[in-house]
Amino acid sequence: MSKFVDIGHVSLIELIKVMSESTGASNTKGTLIRLAMNIAREYPEAEFKDLEDYITSLNNGGTNPISSVEKEIEHLGNGVFGIKVCPFGATINSFMSLFSELPGNFKEFTEEYNKPGPATRALRVGEGSGVSPFCAIHQPFRSAVAERIKINGAQAKVYQLGCKSGSGKKAISEHWCNEAGISPEEVEKILDKYVCCYAIKTEN
Repeated sequence: MSKFVDIGHVSLIELIKVMSESTGASNTKGTLIRLAMNIAREYPEAEFKDLEDYITSLNNGGTNPISSVEKEIEHLGNGVFGIKVCPFGATINSFMSLFSELPGNFKEFTEEYNKPGPATRALRVGEGSGVSPFCAIHQPFRSAVAERIKINGAQAKVYQLGCKSGSGKKAISEHWCNEAGISPEEVEKILDKYVCCYAIKTEN
Protein backbone atom coordinates (compact mmCIF):
# COMPACT_ATOMS: atom_id res chain seq x y z
CA MET A 1 0.00 0.00 0.00
CA SER A 2 1.30 3.46 -0.90
CA LYS A 3 1.86 5.77 2.03
CA PHE A 4 -0.01 9.04 2.30
CA VAL A 5 1.86 12.16 1.18
CA ASP A 6 0.55 15.69 1.70
CA ILE A 7 0.40 17.05 -1.84
CA GLY A 8 0.13 20.60 -0.47
CA HIS A 9 3.55 20.24 1.14
CA VAL A 10 5.13 18.75 -1.97
CA SER A 11 3.52 21.36 -4.23
CA LEU A 12 4.94 24.25 -2.19
CA ILE A 13 8.48 22.96 -2.63
CA GLU A 14 7.94 22.37 -6.35
CA LEU A 15 6.48 25.87 -6.68
CA ILE A 16 9.55 27.47 -5.08
CA LYS A 17 11.80 25.34 -7.29
CA VAL A 18 9.98 26.33 -10.51
CA MET A 19 9.81 30.01 -9.55
CA SER A 20 13.53 30.08 -8.84
CA GLU A 21 14.29 28.36 -12.15
CA SER A 22 12.06 30.63 -14.22
CA THR A 23 12.49 34.04 -12.58
CA GLY A 24 15.77 33.69 -10.68
CA ALA A 25 16.64 33.45 -7.00
CA SER A 26 16.51 37.21 -6.40
CA ASN A 27 12.97 37.62 -7.77
CA THR A 28 11.78 34.54 -5.93
CA LYS A 29 13.26 35.89 -2.70
CA GLY A 30 11.23 39.07 -3.13
CA THR A 31 8.06 37.15 -3.93
CA LEU A 32 8.30 34.93 -0.85
CA ILE A 33 9.03 37.89 1.43
CA ARG A 34 6.02 39.78 0.05
CA LEU A 35 3.90 36.66 0.52
CA ALA A 36 4.94 36.47 4.17
CA MET A 37 4.25 40.15 4.75
CA ASN A 38 0.82 39.95 3.11
CA ILE A 39 -0.17 37.05 5.36
CA ALA A 40 1.11 38.90 8.43
CA ARG A 41 -1.03 41.94 7.61
CA GLU A 42 -4.14 39.78 8.03
CA TYR A 43 -3.30 39.15 11.68
CA PRO A 44 -4.96 41.31 14.35
CA GLU A 45 -2.92 43.74 16.37
CA ALA A 46 -2.00 42.64 19.88
CA GLU A 47 -0.85 44.45 23.00
CA PHE A 48 0.83 43.12 26.14
CA LYS A 49 1.44 44.96 29.39
CA ASP A 50 5.07 43.83 29.68
CA LEU A 51 7.54 41.20 28.43
CA GLU A 52 6.38 38.70 31.07
CA ASP A 53 2.80 39.04 29.83
CA TYR A 54 4.05 38.52 26.27
CA ILE A 55 6.00 35.39 27.27
CA THR A 56 3.00 33.93 29.10
CA SER A 57 0.84 34.44 26.01
CA LEU A 58 3.13 32.35 23.81
CA ASN A 59 2.05 28.99 25.18
CA ASN A 60 -1.42 29.55 26.60
CA GLY A 61 -3.68 28.62 23.73
CA GLY A 62 -2.78 30.98 20.93
CA THR A 63 -3.47 34.48 22.27
CA ASN A 64 -0.13 35.57 20.84
CA PRO A 65 -0.19 35.90 17.02
CA ILE A 66 3.36 34.57 16.67
CA SER A 67 2.50 31.36 18.52
CA SER A 68 -0.22 30.63 15.96
CA VAL A 69 2.48 29.27 13.63
CA GLU A 70 5.26 28.32 16.05
CA LYS A 71 5.33 25.49 18.59
CA GLU A 72 7.40 25.01 21.72
CA ILE A 73 8.66 28.57 22.03
CA GLU A 74 10.90 29.17 25.02
CA HIS A 75 12.21 32.42 26.46
CA LEU A 76 15.91 32.01 27.19
CA GLY A 77 16.42 35.33 28.96
CA ASN A 78 17.02 38.96 27.91
CA GLY A 79 14.36 38.81 25.21
CA VAL A 80 16.01 35.90 23.39
CA PHE A 81 13.74 33.07 22.23
CA GLY A 82 14.29 29.58 20.87
CA ILE A 83 11.82 27.31 19.10
CA LYS A 84 12.15 23.54 18.97
CA VAL A 85 9.90 22.78 16.00
CA CYS A 86 10.30 24.29 12.51
CA PRO A 87 6.89 25.30 11.08
CA PHE A 88 8.01 23.86 7.73
CA GLY A 89 9.36 20.61 9.15
CA ALA A 90 6.33 18.62 8.03
CA THR A 91 6.58 20.14 4.55
CA ILE A 92 10.20 19.07 4.22
CA ASN A 93 9.47 15.60 5.60
CA SER A 94 6.64 15.06 3.10
CA PHE A 95 8.91 15.96 0.21
CA MET A 96 11.78 13.85 1.49
CA SER A 97 9.48 10.84 1.82
CA LEU A 98 9.18 10.90 -1.98
CA PHE A 99 12.58 12.22 -3.02
CA SER A 100 16.02 11.65 -1.57
CA GLU A 101 16.93 15.34 -1.32
CA LEU A 102 15.60 18.86 -1.70
CA PRO A 103 15.90 20.59 -5.10
CA GLY A 104 19.45 21.53 -6.05
CA ASN A 105 18.63 25.20 -6.64
CA PHE A 106 17.57 25.61 -3.00
CA LYS A 107 21.22 26.13 -2.06
CA GLU A 108 21.54 29.00 -4.55
CA PHE A 109 18.29 30.51 -3.30
CA THR A 110 19.40 30.33 0.34
CA GLU A 111 22.66 32.08 -0.54
CA GLU A 112 20.64 34.82 -2.24
CA TYR A 113 18.33 35.16 0.77
CA ASN A 114 21.32 35.60 3.07
CA LYS A 115 22.71 38.50 1.03
CA PRO A 116 22.07 41.97 2.53
CA GLY A 117 19.16 43.76 0.89
CA PRO A 118 16.57 46.48 1.62
CA ALA A 119 13.72 44.04 2.37
CA THR A 120 15.65 41.77 4.72
CA ARG A 121 17.37 44.76 6.36
CA ALA A 122 14.00 46.41 7.09
CA LEU A 123 12.66 43.22 8.67
CA ARG A 124 15.92 42.33 10.47
CA VAL A 125 16.13 38.87 8.90
CA GLY A 126 18.49 36.97 6.62
CA GLU A 127 22.07 38.28 6.41
CA GLY A 128 23.45 34.85 7.24
CA SER A 129 20.57 33.53 9.35
CA GLY A 130 18.80 31.40 6.72
CA VAL A 131 19.28 27.68 6.09
CA SER A 132 16.60 27.09 3.43
CA PRO A 133 14.07 28.91 1.22
CA PHE A 134 11.47 28.37 3.93
CA CYS A 135 13.38 30.84 6.10
CA ALA A 136 12.44 33.46 3.46
CA ILE A 137 8.80 32.92 4.46
CA HIS A 138 9.04 32.14 8.16
CA GLN A 139 11.52 34.81 9.27
CA PRO A 140 9.87 37.78 7.45
CA PHE A 141 6.44 36.57 8.59
CA ARG A 142 7.48 36.60 12.24
CA SER A 143 9.07 40.05 11.93
CA ALA A 144 6.03 41.45 10.11
CA VAL A 145 3.63 40.02 12.70
CA ALA A 146 5.78 41.52 15.47
CA GLU A 147 5.22 44.94 13.92
CA ARG A 148 1.56 44.48 14.88
CA ILE A 149 2.50 43.84 18.52
CA LYS A 150 3.11 46.34 21.32
CA ILE A 151 4.73 45.51 24.65
CA ASN A 152 4.18 48.05 27.43
CA GLY A 153 3.04 50.51 24.77
CA ALA A 154 6.22 50.14 22.70
CA GLN A 155 6.60 48.62 19.24
CA ALA A 156 8.00 45.07 19.22
CA LYS A 157 10.92 44.37 16.89
CA VAL A 158 12.26 40.92 16.02
CA TYR A 159 15.94 40.28 15.25
CA GLN A 160 16.62 36.95 13.54
CA LEU A 161 19.79 35.59 15.11
CA GLY A 162 20.19 32.09 13.73
CA CYS A 163 18.63 28.91 12.45
CA LYS A 164 19.41 25.20 12.14
CA SER A 165 18.49 22.80 9.34
CA GLY A 166 17.16 19.29 9.80
CA SER A 167 20.63 17.96 9.04
CA GLY A 168 22.08 20.05 11.88
CA LYS A 169 23.70 22.79 9.78
CA LYS A 170 23.69 26.11 11.65
CA ALA A 171 23.38 29.59 10.16
CA ILE A 172 24.06 32.61 12.35
CA SER A 173 23.80 36.29 11.45
CA GLU A 174 26.67 38.17 13.06
CA HIS A 175 25.06 41.40 11.87
CA TRP A 176 21.77 40.84 13.69
CA CYS A 177 23.54 39.38 16.73
CA ASN A 178 25.53 42.61 17.00
CA GLU A 179 22.42 44.74 16.51
CA ALA A 180 20.57 42.81 19.23
CA GLY A 181 23.53 42.74 21.62
CA ILE A 182 23.84 38.95 21.62
CA SER A 183 27.12 37.17 20.90
CA PRO A 184 27.22 34.75 17.95
CA GLU A 185 28.85 32.23 20.30
CA GLU A 186 25.80 32.33 22.56
CA VAL A 187 23.50 31.75 19.58
CA GLU A 188 25.71 28.86 18.48
CA LYS A 189 25.11 27.18 21.84
CA ILE A 190 21.38 27.90 21.75
CA LEU A 191 21.10 26.19 18.37
CA ASP A 192 22.45 22.99 19.91
CA LYS A 193 18.97 22.57 21.43
CA TYR A 194 16.72 24.71 19.23
CA VAL A 195 16.03 25.02 15.49
CA CYS A 196 15.54 28.78 15.43
CA CYS A 197 16.72 31.66 17.61
CA TYR A 198 15.58 35.28 17.62
CA ALA A 199 15.44 38.29 19.91
CA ILE A 200 12.59 40.68 20.64
CA LYS A 201 13.32 44.29 21.49
CA THR A 202 10.96 47.22 21.92
CA GLU A 203 11.14 50.62 20.29
CA ASN A 204 9.17 53.71 21.26
